[in-house]
Amino acid sequence: MIIGERITLREIEWDDLDSIVKWRNDLEILRWLFSYLPLSKTKQRKWYERYVEDETEQIFIVEAKEETIPIGTVELTSIDYKNQRAELGVLIGDESWQNKGIGKEALDLLIKFAFDEMNIRKIKAIVFEENVPAIRLYKSCGFVEEGVLEKEVYKNGEFKSVVVMALFK
Repeated sequence: MIIGERITLREIEWDDLDSIVKWRNDLEILRWLFSYLPLSKTKQRKWYERYVEDETEQIFIVEAKEETIPIGTVELTSIDYKNQRAELGVLIGDESWQNKGIGKEALDLLIKFAFDEMNIRKIKAIVFEENVPAIRLYKSCGFVEEGVLEKEVYKNGEFKSVVVMALFK
């Protein structure tokens, strides 16, 4: 468990899957995700069974500290221990907690954990070029733009460009 000022990051559990399915199927959130299909509870449960055995992913539930309710997730994926790098993602799914600095606090906690405890030296974030709020958030955490992959991902009937951002220890 990682304790912050307003939130706690804790390991994802089976009981969290319904919340994750709800968040990931929210159209406002889905438009920024690289996935494009609706997520079923069955698929999420199958994913979880694989996740618990996977050493290349570390996903935390973001929990409101005082209320102890799940409000989102932060994750390190594509963890490469040999080359000491990983990709990062954040999703604040509970609308009442969005746009309140919770994403930044969660990312700051996760970044510190990755650098100090996991011996990661480089964290990447990949984001749609049009997702200006996410790019701003990553920059506020110290990320810099490494490049743009033009028309990289097909989403909502068109190819979209993505920005690759990185933060070094």
